[in-house]
Amino acid sequence: MRRNLQTDQQVGVEQGSGNVYRDLGFRNPDAMKLKATLVSGIRAVIEQRQLSGVEAARIIGIPELRLSRLLIGQFERISREKLIESLDRLDQNVSSDLRK
Repeated sequence: MRRNLQTDQQVGVEQGSGNVYRDLGFRNPDAMKLKATLVSGIRAVIEQRQLSGVEAARIIGIPELRLSRLLIGQFERISREKLIESLDRLDQNVSSDLRK
């Protein structure tokens, strides 16, 4: 048990499942974890190439606002296929395991 220094009360700590989306009660947690991995890859390429939001959105083929939302974690409503397509458009090889 850890102590909360402000109130000096004990705070419980639980071991996570390894999937934060499962731990937080998201619907389809495995799909969400996979999408998070794909979005992380998209972000890494954008940063590595120092692309602006406008440039990245043009390459990927989505509106800049949608890309911005995607990059801040609002990807529940975008398909895995669209994320893979986005990585393809960024000239990234996506493992066949992730395409299934």
